[in-house]
Amino acid sequence: STDPTNGKLLYFTTDKLNKDKTKCVVIADMHGQASKIGKLLEDVNWDETDFVVSNGDFVSNLNYENDLFDGGIDTCVDIFAKEIPLYFIRGNHETRGIMAHKLKSYFYCPQNKFYYTFSSGSTLFIVLDGGEDKPDSALEYSGLVDFDSYRTKEAEWLKKVTESDKFKNAEHIIVFNHVPPFTKKAFWHGDAEVREKLVPILNNAGIDLMICGHTHRYSFQEKKSGENNFPILTIDAKSRLDLTIDSSGINATIFDINKKVQTQLSFEK
Repeated sequence: STDPTNGKLLYFTTDKLNKDKTKCVVIADMHGQASKIGKLLEDVNWDETDFVVSNGDFVSNLNYENDLFDGGIDTCVDIFAKEIPLYFIRGNHETRGIMAHKLKSYFYCPQNKFYYTFSSGSTLFIVLDGGEDKPDSALEYSGLVDFDSYRTKEAEWLKKVTESDKFKNAEHIIVFNHVPPFTKKAFWHGDAEVREKLVPILNNAGIDLMICGHTHRYSFQEKKSGENNFPILTIDAKSRLDLTIDSSGINATIFDINKKVQTQLSFEK
């Protein structure tokens, strides 16, 4: 396609499976704050960035189309999304509002689901959808949701993914999930569902890292045998995570909104 204002040809590069290194940027819990997205992405080296991930709660509610465009899509397009892919993970807030059922019209979801896989280089990325954080019976849902059954079907899908050749042949496996399965505070229903239905499959399969959001606070949970056999990194709502993945492992750097390095972690294969 072309930019109608100047006729310039627009293009983007699809993920390459034969590349030695993958670099990506992850943000979470922007809640419609487009200016914050712009600030966090100001100093990204786009020439070396393969894609961007929004790990849930891109907006707070979906009642109008402009909630998405004014809340961040226009900013992403202006900064990078004309040429660099944006992978979207649904958070609990994106299930809310009269426009929520039209979300797929605005974001590309491989396999046409909110849980899906994609690959870059030798890395397989698994995107999970934790659904809502409250029970289906909560008053605010008016009996209109059935996320318990949804997560059961998702678990069946995830089991098949872990048995697939693309999973077995991947050098690195990273999982994105908006809601962390373990938190220091009292567990919510959505957390418990992820912990009971999805985590055991991942524990048995062997993944390298899970990346979450939702709490608006940074946390890092080391591997704990029998509970989470993989590290869990949760990013806060005012930071950006840069990932570099190559044959040596996974390197993670978190920058705050003032572009200062807050945390650096490495995960060797």
